[in-house]
Amino acid sequence: MPKGNEQAAPNAETHPALTEAPPPLVRRVLALCATSFAIFAYAAVIANGVLRCPMASMFHIPCPTCGATRSTLALVAGDLHGALLNPAAPLLVALVGGFAIRLVHVAGRDGHVRAFDAHPLVRAMLRAFVGVLLFATALWALRFFGLFGGPVPV
Repeated sequence: MPKGNEQAAPNAETHPALTEAPPPLVRRVLALCATSFAIFAYAAVIANGVLRCPMASMFHIPCPTCGATRSTLALVAGDLHGALLNPAAPLLVALVGGFAIRLVHVAGRDGHVRAFDAHPLVRAMLRAFVGVLLFATALWALRFFGLFGGPVPV
């Protein structure tokens, strides 16, 4: 019990609102805002070149997806020759964009993203994503042997 002018710390007995979950609409709006912010922040960091590929920075060799950012930016600018620097990049960007749209949709609908992969189309997109990454890795390995224009410049 508090003595004198002291006040008791709020707890579940004195304030039942502390144990209640926020209303579903509030939870959905918060999840939607957080997911959207994270996606746009990531896109802004990548597009502005703030971060550099860790593999290129440490080992001075291209990684399997090396050139994907440059290829994507070239595609957005309409430079088809530059977009083919990494031919897997447009497919990866389309799939990652689809994942981002699904994340925002599920966060807005449910208030969380636990059901992200519940739709069969998303599972197919995940399989396609793995396939494109395997293609990018095979292309990366072949370029080390001088095929297809050699390694992408780092």
